[in-house]
Amino acid sequence: TLPVLPANEAYTHTGWESVSGGETRVFCDADTRTVSFEDLLSANVLFTEDAFETIIVELRSTYEVKNELPVYHIAFYHAEGQDEEERIGSTELTLTPEEPDAAHALPDVLPDGAVWVLASADGKLSYSFSADKGSVTYNEVHALCRDAGADPSGVYMYVKGERKNGVILTFYQHSDAQYWQLEELGSVRLYEGEGAKSIPQIAEREGYSAYWRGVYGGAYLDGVQFEAGASLSYEQLMESLGSKATSLPVAEGSYKRLEVCAYYEPDGSAETDEKYLQLLLTNGGQTIGSVTLAPGDENVPLSYTLPDGVTCVEDGAFAGMKALRHVELADSVLSLGVAAFRGCASLEHIRLPRGLTKLEEALFRECVSLRECTVPPGVTEFGEAVFRGCASLRWVDMPSVLRMTEGAFYGCAALRRLRVSPLLEGAEEGSFCTCPLLDAVVSGIRFRGGKAEKP
Repeated sequence: TLPVLPANEAYTHTGWESVSGGETRVFCDADTRTVSFEDLLSANVLFTEDAFETIIVELRSTYEVKNELPVYHIAFYHAEGQDEEERIGSTELTLTPEEPDAAHALPDVLPDGAVWVLASADGKLSYSFSADKGSVTYNEVHALCRDAGADPSGVYMYVKGERKNGVILTFYQHSDAQYWQLEELGSVRLYEGEGAKSIPQIAEREGYSAYWRGVYGGAYLDGVQFEAGASLSYEQLMESLGSKATSLPVAEGSYKRLEVCAYYEPDGSAETDEKYLQLLLTNGGQTIGSVTLAPGDENVPLSYTLPDGVTCVEDGAFAGMKALRHVELADSVLSLGVAAFRGCASLEHIRLPRGLTKLEEALFRECVSLRECTVPPGVTEFGEAVFRGCASLRWVDMPSVLRMTEGAFYGCAALRRLRVSPLLEGAEEGSFCTCPLLDAVVSGIRFRGGKAEKP
C-alpha cells in the first residue's frame, strides 16, 4: 500500500516516480493505492542492488505547485547588513508554507536589552521584535514581508542593541557512538557586564572528579577549568584566561571562541592515584576528537572518521593499529597507500570512499577481524595481497574490478561469497585454494571447496 500524502495549500500530489542517482522515471499517478512486485518490474522502474543482490526501489512523490508561496531562508547576523564576518554561526532558518503556524526557535544569543530585527536586503523591511521574542512562524514572516513589499529571497535577521564584548564557550564530551569522537553538548555565551550563566554537567566516572578544561591550539590551558554545573560570568572567565584571552580565535563577529572539554582526575576514593590519559586530536588548530584511557586500559577499541577534505591516506598510515575497530573514510579521499591498514587486527568494518580507482598492495593484509568489504564502483584494479590473511572475511562485493592478482585472497578461509565482473582477469587456479567455503566463477574458472574447475 502506498502512503496517503496530506493535503496542503501549497502543493497538489500528482503521483510517484522512481529515482536512481540523478535519474527519474514516472511510475504511477496519485490514484494508485497499491503496488505489487510484478507492477514494479513491468513498469521498468529504476533500481539499485545491495551486496546481497536485493533490489531496492526508491519512489519519490511528484507534485504541482498550487500557490506560489515563497520559502524563506533566514540567516542571522550580529549587525545590520549581511556581512559574512558578522554572521552568527552557519545556522539558517528555513520556513515553508507547509507548516504555516509551526514555531521555530531563534538563536539564544541576545545580550541583555537587545532585540531581533527582521530585515530585507532591498531595505523595504525592518521590523523589531520584542525583547522576549524566542521564536517565529512562517505566517509571521510572510505577513511582514508581504506588507512591506520586500523580496522574500533577501530576508534575514540581525541583533539590534548595545554591542558588548563576549565569548562563546562550546562544550564537548566523549560520544557514545565513536569512542574517540567528541560530542558537542551545546554552547554558552558570556557577555561583559551580564550575570553568570550555568554550564553543563559531565558524565561521572567512579573514583574520579570531573570538571571542564579550556582547550586552545590542541592543548589544555593551565588554570582554565570550571566545575560541572556551576555558574560562570564573563569576568570570571577573563580572569582565569589571563593573557591568553587576547589570543583566542574569533568565532563570529567580534566574539571570541573557547572550546571546553570534559576532564577527569582522581578524587582519592579509588586505590589508584593515576590520572586518566587524555589525548586531544586536532585538525588545523581546531579540536576534532579526544581519547580518554583509564589506568590499566589496554587496546581500547577505537573508531575513526577521516574528516572531509582529506584526499590521500599515506602508505602504512594505520598499519598495526590493533585497537582500531571501525573506519569511515570521506568521499574526498582519492587514494589509499600501500599497506595503509595492514595488521589492524580488530578492524571489523570500513567504508571506502567512492573516488577510489585502485586498492593498493597489502591494503588490508592480516586484518583478521574484517568480515566484509564493498569495493566502490570506480575501483578497477587490485594490488598484491590486498586481502591476504583476512581469516574472518565472509563476502566481498567488487563488481567493477577488471584485474586482480593471484594472492589477493590467500588465507581467506571464511570467504563464502564473491561478486565480481564477468570481465575480471587475473584469477589463476591457485587464487582461491585457501578459501574452502567459496563457490563462485571468477575469470571463467569455477572455484568450489578450495579447488579450481575449468569449464
